[in-house]
Amino acid sequence: MSNSPRHTPEEPSIDLRQIVAGDEQAFRRLFQHYSPRLNQFAFSIIKTREATAEIVDDVFIRLWKQRANAGAIANIRVYLYVAVKTAPSTTCLPRRKGRLPNHSVTSILN
Repeated sequence: MSNSPRHTPEEPSIDLRQIVAGDEQAFRRLFQHYSPRLNQFAFSIIKTREATAEIVDDVFIRLWKQRANAGAIANIRVYLYVAVKTAPSTTCLPRRKGRLPNHSVTSILN
């Protein structure tokens, strides 16, 4: 999936321009589609469920907060996997430096 309307059959039909425009439903569809896969991917790297969920949430929170720049993402799938892979994962505690405490993807959309 990219910032164009084209997508592959397994990917949700989400135009990143919808997310840039602040469409919470489009963002939810993106999160619901990729979150389980990204959690599995992160777990394969760090082997800690709590840290895995935190990393994936952080990636989506950052994407939502910086959604004005989402139109520049050429391939959202690649972007998300690279963001998870390169996320700070040394301690991954909830109060990690730079993370807002007690934030989740659902809390930023409510």
